[in-house]
Amino acid sequence: MGTNDLDQAIQAGKTAANRNLVHESEAQRQHARVRLPGQLELSVAGGTGVVRMPLYDLSFGGASFLAGSGKVAQFKPGLTTAGQIVVSVDGIAITVPVTLQVISADAASGRVGVRFQNLGSKQVAALRQLINAYLA
Repeated sequence: MGTNDLDQAIQAGKTAANRNLVHESEAQRQHARVRLPGQLELSVAGGTGVVRMPLYDLSFGGASFLAGSGKVAQFKPGLTTAGQIVVSVDGIAITVPVTLQVISADAASGRVGVRFQNLGSKQVAALRQLINAYLA
């Protein structure tokens, strides 16, 4: 493999890895977001069950998920609830319990943005391992 071939292979690898990163202005975001397959399981008000929503992206500070345009209205900004992030990495399901607060809800796209609240050191470590494992 020549030098140009090696440079192209390295660049192709960087490009493929960067597709999972969501770049935002540093002034807007404190943490980089990654797109990875998973779900956000949220407790329903009154403890009557669990709602599972596809995870859209994840960072150390929060996440967004796809509620669908018909369900987004139930996620009003300011709502705080318990849930868990469930992601499968190499066939192993990783679950991280979280408390989260709804920051935004877009009726047009059905996407809801949440911020994590009061993460403990074990939850932060689990999120770090999850994100780093996915990017590796």
